[in-house]
Amino acid sequence: MASATAQNLDSLLRNVRESDQSARLVMIELTRSDQLDIDAVLAAQTRIEEVDSTNQVIVARLLDSGWPQELSDEATNAIWLVIDHAPIDYQLRYMPLIEEQVATGAISKSQYATLFDRIRMRQGEPQRYGTQTVQHRSAEENATIYVWPVDDPRKLNRLRRAMGLTPIKRYCRKVSKVYGSPCIYDSQLTIEDFE
Repeated sequence: MASATAQNLDSLLRNVRESDQSARLVMIELTRSDQLDIDAVLAAQTRIEEVDSTNQVIVARLLDSGWPQELSDEATNAIWLVIDHAPIDYQLRYMPLIEEQVATGAISKSQYATLFDRIRMRQGEPQRYGTQTVQHRSAEENATIYVWPVDDPRKLNRLRRAMGLTPIKRYCRKVSKVYGSPCIYDSQLTIEDFE
């Protein structure tokens, strides 16, 4: 049975997770609309930034003493979400702890792959596992989502499978369904194409 301290920490982290996901669901709904309301999108983005900032302070206070013990899966997931949604310096700071937790099984390989790819994309490098996408929207057309370029397209599905991820085509179908926009993986696209 978890201690009272662990139960309180779990409760706090469940609230962190709820605030993180609620703020992002608002943005997803806004981006799915045929008529993009820029003011609403900007307000939603501001709210996400506020939530993320608050959550990052909470998680940093916890992790600066090491990874908390006796956490539920949901609480562990909350920590990962906060790190995944944080600025790159925060991500780099806590990546060693994430790697330790992958080794223990507390953090999944797919979560690790997502964070690894996000860091690579933010550093302007190709990703390894194909978990990161970017959205392009022009005045003439609806949004299109593209998978950020990968290191080795020939090995992509093999690497994804090793990390517990679905094949890239299935992943693109899921992204398209969630965001209501086509998701394209083109192995010929380069980072320069996104600049």
